[in-house]
Amino acid sequence: MTCLSRRASSALFTFFLLGAVSVVAQPMMTGEPQAGNSAGKKATIFGSVVNGTTGLAGQPEEIQLLRPGQTGMQVLQTIRPGTVNFRFDPVPVQGPVLVRCLYAGETYIHVVPPTEKFYTAPQRVMIYEVGAKPDDILITSGLQVVKHKEAMKISRVFAIENRSNPPKAFAGAGLKFFVSPDAKNVKAQLQHQGSMPVPNALSPDGHLVRGIRPGNSELTLEYDMPGFQLEERAQEFAGSPSKHAFLVVVFQPADAKPKVEGAQTEEIQIPNLGPALRINFGNDPAKLDFSNGGYIIENPLSSDVNAVFDETWKVLLALLFAIIILFLAASVLASSGVSFVRQKSNPPN
Repeated sequence: MTCLSRRASSALFTFFLLGAVSVVAQPMMTGEPQAGNSAGKKATIFGSVVNGTTGLAGQPEEIQLLRPGQTGMQVLQTIRPGTVNFRFDPVPVQGPVLVRCLYAGETYIHVVPPTEKFYTAPQRVMIYEVGAKPDDILITSGLQVVKHKEAMKISRVFAIENRSNPPKAFAGAGLKFFVSPDAKNVKAQLQHQGSMPVPNALSPDGHLVRGIRPGNSELTLEYDMPGFQLEERAQEFAGSPSKHAFLVVVFQPADAKPKVEGAQTEEIQIPNLGPALRINFGNDPAKLDFSNGGYIIENPLSSDVNAVFDETWKVLLALLFAIIILFLAASVLASSGVSFVRQKSNPPN
């Protein structure tokens, strides 16, 4: 059995996957004041909306000014209907703010970093027409399986690139991702390049609830899977035969290599992560069996399972070994003639 920091392993896995398609890191999204803020000052957020598909001025249906915080997203001001050029009333320069535009059923977010310099600079918000085709979408998919005693922790990352030209958004309802009906505690998060993560990104039937913008995006699925059987299949495009029919599987511990049915496999090595499998999907779903090998105790100190003596025979063998050691130690002392005498202390004069 193995003990592992799941958070560190997930970070390494994400680093490997995003080597192909990376999402630009964002400023820290919190409503608390940041270093360099001008405390007590106010600034006017203003700018323009550009249609990235046509290169002309954009006309959104609605523009909002938002401030993220620990209790959620606060709507500061709303302009409805939206205009090409916008200007909000002055707001305190405290924490980052977001300009959100609603256009053609999609939401576009522009982040304003938390300094007076960025607050007072002209903002440029990009919106896009919808119309990208399945062949414009490139998806690189990776799966991490962390095996525990009675269940598995699943993390699946989809690095998505929209390469449409001219740039257009891809309708989310046209892309379906498979999630096992037995999955528990499902979390789905979509993040576009230059924007904030969007939670609850999948509908119950696996379709995206948001479109895919031009450029790079990342969809992250996390869920718990009871038992050690897992079924996976390629993501599907509605009304199109296009598929991205392979998957890279990383498993922990290293001896928990799955048996795969219904797909071709290739063993590969990933730096800092170890062995992995590349699964090439066929027409049928791939069935993965993780029954073999050990499992990981996520927090050994709080676990009621002993990571070393996890079976009765191991406990009995260890106890027998300890008794033999004690008898041998006693025999050595007896045969050496060594004796222990307590020394009496002299009484005071």
